[in-house]
Amino acid sequence: MFNFFRKKEDTKEPLAEEEKLIAIPEPSCEFDCAITYYIKKDGEVCLDIDLDDYEPENLKNLAKLVAIIGTDECYVETLNMLKDGFTAEGRPDLFNEVIIFVASNLPLEKAVESISQLKGEGPCIKPSDMI
Repeated sequence: MFNFFRKKEDTKEPLAEEEKLIAIPEPSCEFDCAITYYIKKDGEVCLDIDLDDYEPENLKNLAKLVAIIGTDECYVETLNMLKDGFTAEGRPDLFNEVIIFVASNLPLEKAVESISQLKGEGPCIKPSDMI
């Protein structure tokens, strides 16, 4: 699918630093639609949507893609891909930095929920134990 950490070593011109981390579909992969988020050097957040054509099946696939972007499953899968990519590059410490930035930008309720899901545990001390 998407390879966030691919470096094009066989090209003659080196890629700009921001191009190395943009989600680029594999060249052999045919797709109906793609959504790409990226941030320019000046901090502007950009969104590109690539739609092959306006056939009903492609529109359904686009709708499916839009629907899954905000789900917890997509969020967890994205974090797992980042973790695996940084680990494969020998830099798991960078994943920790990304997680800190992500957590600092989440609403408190979402951050607590995410941490709870990652731990898979309840509270250390139950409220009933305090009575």
